[in-house]
Amino acid sequence: MSRRVTMNCHEARRHWSLYHDSEGDAELYAGINEHLSECPDCARWYEQQGGVEKTIEAHLAPPPADAQMWQRLCGQLEAQP
Repeated sequence: MSRRVTMNCHEARRHWSLYHDSEGDAELYAGINEHLSECPDCARWYEQQGGVEKTIEAHLAPPPADAQMWQRLCGQLEAQP
């Protein structure tokens, strides 16, 4: 039977991207969740990182396609030989 080693702050923060992007395995998630439940500083850090990530995603998201964009695109395609 394997014994899970308690994750420290450095490890929990180092694995932020894997955790946020759902790319880690179950053991990683369990370790991070356990650490976050015991460490208010890291829990706050994870929350702040999530806010930063949402802000970046919102600024990088392409604008929604509107009718004028589709008309321009169709016009460009029709103009091609």
